Amino acid sequence: MDFALLFDMSSRLFHIGYNVTADRIDQHHYDLLASEARLASFFAIAKGDVPPEHWFFLGRPITKKASGLSLVSWNGSMFEYLMPNLFLRSDPATLLGQSDRTAVDLQQAYGIRHGIPWGISESSFASMGSDRVYRYHAFGVPGLGLRRGLARDLVVAPYATVLALAARTVLAVHNLRDLAGLGMLGRYGFYEAIDFTPERVPEGERFAVVRSYMAHHHGMSMAALGNALCGDMFVRWFHGDPHIRTIDLLLNERIPWELPPEISRIELRELQPVAEGAIPRLQPWNPGSIGGSTMLHAIGNGRLTSRLAANGGGGLYWQRYALTRPDRIPGDAGLWIYVRDRETGALWSATPEPVRAPATEARILFQAHQVEYHRRDHDIALTMLSASRTGTIWRSAGSPSSTRATGREHSTSRAMPRSCSRRRSTRAPPGVQQALRRQRAASGCERPAVHAPTTRCGRPPARTASPGDRRRQGFHAAGRRNRPRGLLGAPR
Repeated sequence: MDFALLFDMSSRLFHIGYNVTADRIDQHHYDLLASEARLASFFAIAKGDVPPEHWFFLGRPITKKASGLSLVSWNGSMFEYLMPNLFLRSDPATLLGQSDRTAVDLQQAYGIRHGIPWGISESSFASMGSDRVYRYHAFGVPGLGLRRGLARDLVVAPYATVLALAARTVLAVHNLRDLAGLGMLGRYGFYEAIDFTPERVPEGERFAVVRSYMAHHHGMSMAALGNALCGDMFVRWFHGDPHIRTIDLLLNERIPWELPPEISRIELRELQPVAEGAIPRLQPWNPGSIGGSTMLHAIGNGRLTSRLAANGGGGLYWQRYALTRPDRIPGDAGLWIYVRDRETGALWSATPEPVRAPATEARILFQAHQVEYHRRDHDIALTMLSASRTGTIWRSAGSPSSTRATGREHSTSRAMPRSCSRRRSTRAPPGVQQALRRQRAASGCERPAVHAPTTRCGRPPARTASPGDRRRQGFHAAGRRNRPRGLLGAPR
């Protein structure tokens, strides 16, 4: 990339960016040394795209605190101070090194004053738009930022603490432990942020967790962890380039202790122009029939989607491919769970379909993340959560002591659109009580889908489960899906 396109020769500063849609340069500039853009400035000078004097045209407003001197940034965020240190050397005896460490100390003091963990930076926060996506904003500490209104929000981003490992290692490790103790660790690492802003915290709670992950922030965290564990490996690699070494002296700017008295600033908490509230929770609802049609609920993560009908039917889809047989009408196919009383021979299903046996009590509940099927038959309460396909059986006093449960899944012949009809291969790996279904690809460049349904029990069953029968005729009598032969006969 040639950085000269964005360089303003009159001001010796970089423009914020170039708007491709409007075909024009943004008229604003990056004019502060305490900015994430100083990494681009340093790199552009090393490449020869801009003159070296550009570095000295960057503003250097300084604040003097008890812990030391610090450059003042626009937002007062950890991102502005610490992101460039993923690649740039930060010597404590230099202006930039002293500024980075003082900024971390001021962030910690601000957190202690408000009784929260420290590490405020730009991130998502506990407010969603109409598309149910978390909003994003640049947050910071008032004593470090020039922008007004920084005291309005209290949003802590864990990635900011990870960036601080290079400046204040011990403080950062303790702060990460505090964040983990607040439940900030998820499946893929730390969640995006934790919001302490009173207007956005649910009633009765101390904070609201922003349960999302941003690849940009996780990428910076991984680089910072690599530097902390491997002796600043990215910094060594970056400064090992001969072009970088030629301008390395720019980072050795001395600390200017001879400063005039600083004008004190009073940060006032401003009212929000639009009142904010906690993210409203989606309330469960009872599905009904509209015009005789069955209501469907789709739950997915963008790749895997489970389509669920009120009668228990539905299908499973991977991206645009069907893993189970697509239903001709809503609820015609699905994953059926059958239950049979061994003593009386009574048979029913966990959902209204496929066994249309009248229930003593039945209730269906749609939620944002799952569908619940509740019913009671023969003094046995059965609950199935369709998102995880888990079922719970409760027996009342005096109810039958022996029941048998089994499942039937309608698998598609090929994980492709409905018009295709290629066959699949099914096998049971040695030592595994499940069938591994491999859909045959249509072409050599297509990656075939593999589907492996499993059955697990919360505690060891009284009787060992038998291997699944992969033959459709072995489970169903012809045309009698509501009276499966696999349950009526002896275990196969």
